[in-house]
Amino acid sequence: MFSAGALWKGITLVALGYIGGTSLWAQDELLVRFEPGCEELRGFFTRPAGAVSTTWDFGDGTTSTATDPVHPFPYGQPIAVTVVAVDAFGEQQTYTQSWPAVPRPDLTAIELPTVFTPNGDGVNDTFGPIGLEDLGPCTQLTIWNRFGQGLFRSEVNDITWDGRSFAGEMAVPGVYFYAFTAGGPEWTGHLTLMR
Repeated sequence: MFSAGALWKGITLVALGYIGGTSLWAQDELLVRFEPGCEELRGFFTRPAGAVSTTWDFGDGTTSTATDPVHPFPYGQPIAVTVVAVDAFGEQQTYTQSWPAVPRPDLTAIELPTVFTPNGDGVNDTFGPIGLEDLGPCTQLTIWNRFGQGLFRSEVNDITWDGRSFAGEMAVPGVYFYAFTAGGPEWTGHLTLMR
């Protein structure tokens, strides 16, 4: 089973600048968040504080002058990013960071619970694939009641069901049916909702 863990929740780079003269640079954080995609890893970059212009080099021959760019990276290859930031006074600072290769998520070993308890206690409150919560664009989760009426269909990155219908009504305790697809393979089965 693939576990997204802390890697997908965001990686923060701490880049040390300097204070002096008229420069706006101080100790800044260069924020970078990585999310798994269907075919690639996406990096969401935030410019350094105080920068009025940036030039990003993503280490693969691609550059960008966007303020907060999003860039795809292939799975299985190390990542190296450099940003040259310029403040309002023309002072320039360069930040460079590298990360090890990230393996492609294993979508063949999906684990889905058979029981969940959406009672608001913070434990087992949602139903969905364990460890793949951030892989929404490649996946689809659909839930039906025993009469075949659709209650839930995942949207974008939200692939967990909280026990409510499309109208926001709480589903009654009982057995429900699901279909979950992830990059092609499909899992079907039933689950029990308990309160």
